[in-house]
Amino acid sequence: MGVSEKDYSEYVDKQGKLLEIIKNLTLDVAQRIGIARRTFFDLKKKADSSEKINLKGKTLRKLRQLQFEDKQEVICKL
Repeated sequence: MGVSEKDYSEYVDKQGKLLEIIKNLTLDVAQRIGIARRTFFDLKKKADSSEKINLKGKTLRKLRQLQFEDKQEVICKL
């Protein structure tokens, strides 16, 4: 008896994935999804300095949109 394909959980490094999204984000895309210019530069600064990024609510939801956008337009490579 072993572990079948559906009987396990996969670990996802959410902080790492978030850093990757932010590092690939451009100002144009950020403004298009509703992230303020100041917030964009704050996020970029934290991502570059490897500070822990603790997002809540609206900004996090907006960044998550990038993962689920239409694959025709490549906004962010994950």
